[in-house]
Amino acid sequence: MTAKKLVGPATLVWMLPVIVGALLAAALGFRAGWWIGLRLIEPLALFAGFAGLFVGVQLWVWVLGLAWRRRCEYLRTAGTKTPGVVVDVGYRRDTGRHLLFTDTHRVHIETEFTHPETAAVLRIRKEYRFPHWRKSKADTLFGRFPVGAAMPMLVRGNYAAFDIPDRPVWPDIW
Repeated sequence: MTAKKLVGPATLVWMLPVIVGALLAAALGFRAGWWIGLRLIEPLALFAGFAGLFVGVQLWVWVLGLAWRRRCEYLRTAGTKTPGVVVDVGYRRDTGRHLLFTDTHRVHIETEFTHPETAAVLRIRKEYRFPHWRKSKADTLFGRFPVGAAMPMLVRGNYAAFDIPDRPVWPDIW
């Protein structure tokens, strides 16, 4: 019996607002920085605009982290804890070709589990990305869940998440 990959419509509905929100946060951050720069030191308005863009993007990442924490809290209360088994795990290092210390470490984990309501065998894959200075965290996550290891799952309806404290990349949050 082959396992079906679990992809719900909520995942696609989640991606569009995240992309639009990121663009809006960057644009509003740039605009706010530009406006402040024009009011304080006009020759540095462009620099202030890019500083505002950086702040806007960082605030958006913080908002996504907050959304992920709320979603996990909801699943812990409304979902069902289900054991899963890791069937595939991978580690990849992406090197930053143009800037120092821009390497990222990616860990993907694919888990197979039995849905508690439908008894269907399903698979779910999540990817985690860590910056260079968090390499040890990526190594720990990769070493903690080898193929065949137990993975705690939270399942509700057509959605499942790993019950671990690490946050996946933004498309995999929902």
